Amino acid sequence: MPPFFLFSRFCLSPVKNIKATQKCLEKKISLWLNKINLMDLKILLLFVFVLMNSLLIFLLGVFRFRQAST
Repeated sequence: MPPFFLFSRFCLSPVKNIKATQKCLEKKISLWLNKINLMDLKILLLFVFVLMNSLLIFLLGVFRFRQAST
């Protein structure tokens, strides 16, 4: 989600209260950052899962090779 979606028409509508606009923008920015963190966490977990599977397959292959060579 690109950053320009943060500043939607709800926040930038002409309001008299500047603090309300600021809070709205802060809320949208924090929501966007939370989405980034969740995506990074999902990618990291997927990477760890693939890495563990690769390590397990490698170790099983080594174990079977040792068993077959004896």
